[in-house]
Amino acid sequence: MINNQLEGNKPTPEWKPCNPTEVKSVAILDEEVRKVLKLGDDGWVMLICASVIGHLSEGNPVWMMFVAPSASGKSETIGSLIGLDFIHEISDLTTNSLASGFKAGGVETSLLHKMDNGIMMFKDFTSILSKGQEAKKEIMKQLREVYDGRYNKRTGNNADVMWEGKIGAIAASTEAIYSQLSDMSAMGDRFIMYSVEQPERIEGMYRAWDNEPRIKEMREHLKDCFTNYINYTKENLDPYDIVIPDDIKDTLIEIADFAAQARSGVLTDFKTGNIDFVPSPEMGMRIIGQLRQIATAFIVMNRADPRYKGDYNRASRLTELQIKTLHRVAFDSIPRTRRNALISLATYDGGVSTAGFATSIGLQTSAVKKYLEQVNALGICDRVKKGGKQGDQWKLRKQYRDIILRLEGIKPQEGMLISEEAEEDEDEDWYDNYIKAEADQGGLDPENITYEGEKTDLDQIFNDL
Repeated sequence: MINNQLEGNKPTPEWKPCNPTEVKSVAILDEEVRKVLKLGDDGWVMLICASVIGHLSEGNPVWMMFVAPSASGKSETIGSLIGLDFIHEISDLTTNSLASGFKAGGVETSLLHKMDNGIMMFKDFTSILSKGQEAKKEIMKQLREVYDGRYNKRTGNNADVMWEGKIGAIAASTEAIYSQLSDMSAMGDRFIMYSVEQPERIEGMYRAWDNEPRIKEMREHLKDCFTNYINYTKENLDPYDIVIPDDIKDTLIEIADFAAQARSGVLTDFKTGNIDFVPSPEMGMRIIGQLRQIATAFIVMNRADPRYKGDYNRASRLTELQIKTLHRVAFDSIPRTRRNALISLATYDGGVSTAGFATSIGLQTSAVKKYLEQVNALGICDRVKKGGKQGDQWKLRKQYRDIILRLEGIKPQEGMLISEEAEEDEDEDWYDNYIKAEADQGGLDPENITYEGEKTDLDQIFNDL
């Protein structure tokens, strides 16, 4: 029997590319990308361009990491930037790549000096994440210094490398990056992140099938389109007198502060996995600085858009999609496992039990307990030690729950998320004591206990991430 998804598939429209010189707005660029790739994300192409334009503005560099599954087109899309002369594609880094100390004819040959004021492009950052622990730590240390604008390498042969400047970064990675974020955050992460929403799988594969005979031609076309659009926007760059409204600024600062705390590193014992040190949480200055750069880039792009010529006030305002995208960048910068925990905790006013959360996302209790312990260690949720098969109770602190409910679009539910499986085998005292304590405080209707086996809004929220 043929899968219903296959039966309902629509044929790929005939590819009719425009003249790349006509691409003078991100809307036209997005349309050209969609003629080639099946996109499931309305803000992706816009954000790629804003990451480049934001780097060209005054201020700190933009370091953007796009996260998507393997074979999803992420490398294909950001690879279209290679036609720009200030984009430097990097497939791999060693500990000596950025600053080798070698000179040719008296000229410094280090990679840093070659790409000064440019943008590094990593089509697959996973290759760096897969390196040995020591090499990876050294490379990430060097990248942090590059972001900060100064790198000095002392050598033993009087070939010291001294660099100062501004370099941006655009990278793509699989979701494997989330397993590394805790270590990266503990050392001071510089990347902000965006999780790219995916199209329906079967539709994406049909498009890939139909594209194959002309894929090289299509790649060249997209490269020309991105190059023309970015260069056109550069020529019409108007970064002056840009004012972000106070309400948008206040919300971005609120989100950036929360995201910085929620993504902060905690150090664990290598053997046991237990948390043995919690550094002071990351401050939000680095995240808000990059969000401001992107917000400024959005307005610059609006002002350069021929559709807004003559309507300067309209062009100087952020669109709803641009505001939503800024919010997503902040929230997507939080490690996925922690964000899943935060969403569950925010959804239920009574919090979650360890077993309830574990079963709701299909992982072992011992694994999810670590995620909840990290959120607790960062001071974002409270823990009530219970034991038994339901495990401990975890409840989000009110100020953080308000932020997540308001900005993640979550429909709150009463009660606590617990595991029906564990409840069947659990000592009745656990459940009875919970009901009594909550009812005494007027905070629980016994009919509103949610079991992990029931279909809730939470299932859709995780599907949308």
